[in-house]
Amino acid sequence: MSKLALVHKEEFQNHLPPESHPESPQRLVAIDAALHRSEMLLELSRLEPQTATFSDLTSVHSQIYIEELEEKGERANKAQELLQIHG
Repeated sequence: MSKLALVHKEEFQNHLPPESHPESPQRLVAIDAALHRSEMLLELSRLEPQTATFSDLTSVHSQIYIEELEEKGERANKAQELLQIHG
């Protein structure tokens, strides 16, 4: 069995990012179709999505970065604006 896993939930296709963002419901539909056409789907483990813990996040991001995102997210939420993240 492959170490590659697919985290999938139909709700993901309801996510509507801004027009300039590369993610879209159409992209997810295309990926699903390609996986179903290939034999790769048979090799993948399937996982249910889970909320990342703080430990999960700090394993790939610095604590300072996470805290900055939390602050920016709170401000954007209060202003009812989208949060834009620039690398």
